[in-house]
Amino acid sequence: MGGRREAGAGLRLAPSRFLRSAWRPGRLRRAGLFACVAALALIAVPGAAPVRILDSDLEYYPVTGGTEQEIRASLDRGGPSDHEGNRYSAYTSWSIPFSFSTVRQPGPCKLQLRGPEVKASTRMPLWSPSRSADAALVKRWSGFVADLAAHEQGHVSIAREAGAAFRRAFAEMEPGEDCEVFVDEVLALRSDLTGRFHAVELRYDAETDHGATQGARFP
Repeated sequence: MGGRREAGAGLRLAPSRFLRSAWRPGRLRRAGLFACVAALALIAVPGAAPVRILDSDLEYYPVTGGTEQEIRASLDRGGPSDHEGNRYSAYTSWSIPFSFSTVRQPGPCKLQLRGPEVKASTRMPLWSPSRSADAALVKRWSGFVADLAAHEQGHVSIAREAGAAFRRAFAEMEPGEDCEVFVDEVLALRSDLTGRFHAVELRYDAETDHGATQGARFP
C-alpha cells in the first residue's frame, strides 16, 4: 500500500547550520546572479531601465506623490507589512511546498519526495511620475528601486538556499522502519530548517538595515 501527503511551509523561511558560515550580505548578490533561471520578474521603472528579481513572482503596489516627502509618506502608508504589522518599502515572502509518497514494503520505509520547489513572491512599489516631474526626482527614485530590488534578491537567494538545504538534509536521512514515524521526522526537519532560515533573514535585514546600507533609502 502507498499513501500521499501534501506539505508546505509558510512565512519568510529560515537558517540552518549549513549557512552560518556561508551567508554574508556581500555574498547574497553574487548568489542571486548564479541562482537558477526559473522565473524572471521585471520591474518596469518609469524613466529608467528595468531592474530584475530572479525566481520570484512580482506584485506591485501604487505609490503617489510629486515630491520626495509625498512619495515617502505614500510608501509608509501603502507598503507591504510582515506578520507583526511592520511596514516596509518592499517585502519578499516564500514557502517550500512539497509532496511525498510512502510505500510500505519489507525492510525500511520508502519515501519518494516530489519537490520541494521554492515559491517566492515580492511586493515592490510602483510610482508613475507625471510628464512635468522633476528629472532629478525620477533619477533618485529609479536608483532607489534598483537598490531595493537588489536587497529583495538577497531574500530570494536565502529562500533558494533553504530549499537546497532541505533536499540535502533529506538525502542524508536514514530510512525508518515505520513510515508514519519517518514522515514525522521529515516534517520535523522541515520545521527546524524553517526556523533556522528565518533567523538568516533576520540577520541579513539587521546587517543591511533592510537594504539601507545597500542604497535602498528614500529620500
